[in-house]
Amino acid sequence: MCKNLTGPTTLLVAVLSLSATRSCPAQADNLQVQGKVVDLETGRPIGNYILQHGHFEAGGSGKTFKLQTESRSWPNPDGLLAVNFTQKGILARVVAPGYMPHLILDEPYDGQAGKREITIRMRPGWPVKGRLLDASRKPVAGASLFLVGGRMLGPNIADGKAWHWPENDHPLEDDAYTKAVTDRDGRFVLKHAGGFESAIAVSAPGLDFWLYRSVPRLGKSCEIVLPTPGRLVVRYEIEGDEPETTVAIETRPGTADAHNRRERKVTNRGRLVLDDLAPGSYQVARQKTIKVGQVSRTAIVASVSATVESGKTAEVALVQPSGTTVEGEVIGLDRLKLPGALLYVVKPESAGQAMQVQIIQEAVQALTCDATGRFTTFRLAPGKYAIVAAGYRPRPGGQVQPFDPPDYRAAGSVTVPANGPAPRVRIEMPAPRDDGGVEQAAGKE
Repeated sequence: MCKNLTGPTTLLVAVLSLSATRSCPAQADNLQVQGKVVDLETGRPIGNYILQHGHFEAGGSGKTFKLQTESRSWPNPDGLLAVNFTQKGILARVVAPGYMPHLILDEPYDGQAGKREITIRMRPGWPVKGRLLDASRKPVAGASLFLVGGRMLGPNIADGKAWHWPENDHPLEDDAYTKAVTDRDGRFVLKHAGGFESAIAVSAPGLDFWLYRSVPRLGKSCEIVLPTPGRLVVRYEIEGDEPETTVAIETRPGTADAHNRRERKVTNRGRLVLDDLAPGSYQVARQKTIKVGQVSRTAIVASVSATVESGKTAEVALVQPSGTTVEGEVIGLDRLKLPGALLYVVKPESAGQAMQVQIIQEAVQALTCDATGRFTTFRLAPGKYAIVAAGYRPRPGGQVQPFDPPDYRAAGSVTVPANGPAPRVRIEMPAPRDDGGVEQAAGKE
């Protein structure tokens, strides 16, 4: 299997059966390195490794590895490795939980061409021992701890697990991080640190996420004292909106080591209470999935910031007490043989960007219309808005993929008055193009 990835170094990691193993055709200006990744002491294959490329950079007390890109290897039970070097000056290394990082070439790539067979023998790191205490210095049992850092993007640590989001946008538990669980006395042993981790992420009963940024070195131990948790109350009340919504609560404490993001349900005219939050800044947003025919998209709506303090209660109100609904119609769906359209209500200054991106990350509202094209928004506050419609042709025998762009786009605008009904919106989908490209059209209020 041959595949080209973007970046100065092409990193190709594939799981191949022995009977089907084959090499990509050699190029005149590259070096192909193939082989396996194994444990130095046992010789067993290591499959859950990360392949990184970059260069060393001087700073502080020594040199650090400056990352440019990274890729995952698994599922890869045989620990197979394939790296294609294409740009001078680049280094590539293997990073695996519990092991010291290992360079694939001892020196930066100098432009030589050819093929090379190697075995990467990963050396185990050192054990990290310690004790976890709560704010009153009582031991915390049953908490999950993870060694994090040294990666392009840290994991989501939530509900006692490490998560990552692959291309299909469904979170999976991530085994690329060393994990330990505290005993009844709050003691833990993280089996190995690899020398590149910069923090210990904690997910404990009563406090879902905390970062301890002093990973002890060989022969040292640590004592982690958790802060007093704060409380966050989220109210959701929008007349005519869905009876229940999903709320995403996220904090990124100024580091790429790890973050915390959880999704919870809350009923309309109800409230959500979280009493296990560490002090810090949080982003609270409604998360809404909309579907038409074969396509499903998730949009972030009504994003609000909140600050949580130890031992105190903060409140977020996802409410819309004034304004009115907006009715309208998307013209041309029947002519284009579309089953309906996805609709995004955005601020006028975001309309241009919304017409270009494949998936709209943040909107005021997200809704759909069927093949008739008629739609009614939920209550909107007085002000100016753009409404972007996205249409997708049916795909024979399957779903529209997560990052497939819409086949048709069009937009309309509306001004919601402080009193009285809003004007009706008409959005006209464009005619199809001969070259099959994405069509765009602007509508009028």
